[in-house]
Amino acid sequence: MTMNAIQQKYFTNEKHLQVGYFFTVTDEQMLEHRKRSIKDIFMWLESANSFIHSIQTPEERQDSIRAKNFVHR
Repeated sequence: MTMNAIQQKYFTNEKHLQVGYFFTVTDEQMLEHRKRSIKDIFMWLESANSFIHSIQTPEERQDSIRAKNFVHR
């Protein structure tokens, strides 16, 4: 799948826009996050990465890798 196809599939898909989500982060939450240690932050990132990997299909994993390796020029 080309980068253009990935962008079309994941970033301009009307269905995706309808089922997207958002959340608000308060100033207090940001301050609390800043108090966390680097180790805690990386442990959380690793946990999130493991979870995402466990629910992705092989095709979604490949799309994700391609998207991460894409460089805008």
